[in-house]
Amino acid sequence: MNTILTIILLLIGAGLSIKAQSLTLGITGLNRTGYSGSRQVLIPKFDPAMGTLTSISVSYSVEYSGTIGGYGTSTANTANGWSTEFSGVIRLSGAGFGNLDYSLYNSRSGLIYQDRSPVFESFGPTSITSSGTFTQNMSGYVGSGNATATLAWPSFKADLFFSRSGVKTIATRDLGAIGGQVTYNYIPIPEADSSAVMGGFALISAAAYQVWYRQRSAR
Repeated sequence: MNTILTIILLLIGAGLSIKAQSLTLGITGLNRTGYSGSRQVLIPKFDPAMGTLTSISVSYSVEYSGTIGGYGTSTANTANGWSTEFSGVIRLSGAGFGNLDYSLYNSRSGLIYQDRSPVFESFGPTSITSSGTFTQNMSGYVGSGNATATLAWPSFKADLFFSRSGVKTIATRDLGAIGGQVTYNYIPIPEADSSAVMGGFALISAAAYQVWYRQRSAR
């Protein structure tokens, strides 16, 4: 009967089709609004009935814009150089992937020649993307509904410099998100391959007949 047992074990392995799969879901974007603190991002969860998670990948695109301005204070008909800098870090934070940082930087420069000549520069809307993959702390992404992440602007700098003298007015900025996607990599619940199972029954029947025939002939 060892022959039959071996065949059965081989067929069990062949009859179960287990291949790693992935499921990609969209993450909703956020309209750009005047920056006033952190904003919530909703990430669709993974249905555990589909299988066992092995890793999760998150990709998200943010969008920012802003303005900075002022005016020069110098002697008339004298060149007064100016330069602007708009920089910082936007951050998406969530369980598992930690922090996805988006570094931003814009700068411009020019010359003015009259006292109180205005300088006004706008930046954006500019989009940037960040992504990450993780294999730990995935339980919060399993189930129904959404997992939450936080979009914030922890570091920001807006400056206006003059080579001679000038005044900088208050900068403005706004923050939003184009959207993104989450990819769940998982091992699905095994499903029997019907063709392999049917073939297995035929092999087992043949093997059983051979054993019976040998035992009968040995009598």
